[in-house]
Amino acid sequence: MVQINGTRMPVSSPQRRHRLRLATSSDILPAKDFYLRRMREADTATRAFLPIPSLLEIASAVADRNFFVLTDGTGSIVAVSGLFRLLVHDHGLFLELSGMCTAGEVGGLMPRSVQSIMLIARILHAAYDLLGSSEGLALASFVHRDNARSRENLNAAGLAEWSERPDWVSGEYVSWFGWEGGNDWLTLLVHPGCVVDAFSEALELGFLAGEIRLERPSRTNGETEHFVIEVDPTLFEGQFATFLDTDLGAMAIGEPPRTLSFSNSD
Repeated sequence: MVQINGTRMPVSSPQRRHRLRLATSSDILPAKDFYLRRMREADTATRAFLPIPSLLEIASAVADRNFFVLTDGTGSIVAVSGLFRLLVHDHGLFLELSGMCTAGEVGGLMPRSVQSIMLIARILHAAYDLLGSSEGLALASFVHRDNARSRENLNAAGLAEWSERPDWVSGEYVSWFGWEGGNDWLTLLVHPGCVVDAFSEALELGFLAGEIRLERPSRTNGETEHFVIEVDPTLFEGQFATFLDTDLGAMAIGEPPRTLSFSNSD
């Protein structure tokens, strides 16, 4: 705090700079270590809400260019999230938006949380890969009924509960963490409107400019802490121009099929 004319006023801190990018092979082990460290610090209830992906799942998502990391000024990981491939079937792909985990260092940011920003990035990344493809795409997120914060983030992004799931959405067919206690988990789906909203949010937040400016009140004093997330220019290079010329609301994103089928590859 500083005092001006007898009035104590909050002061601002220097900017903290972070970088949002696709993970590379060198990030696989640090990402796994980050998950493990965060889970060790969490209480039992949180661990149940946030089961972590295996090393194989992380490596597969990285190889598919579907795993995101947020790093601080030293290059250390402070947030992770992924698009995990669940099924490739006759009518397209079924991917999971999952694995979101953040450090307290970037908690409580405004006007959007890190969770929201990385959710936008994953939706747009998956949608762009669908452009020009005849395949359909289903994007789902599985969230525990009691995980209020994650449900709020997903609902705010427009994801809607898939209440009439087919019988095959169970067990090892879905999610890298299986379906233990399946009735305790909700399935939320991305629909075309989510892509439209994600693109609008991305433009408003500064994805196109390459910098997202955020802030939060200090937890120890009256300062306003300033953050800048640099968006790796290769992450959405050329994609935003394509989105501007695309009817995003007509994209083939929706529910997975009611009945699975797999063509004989022979």
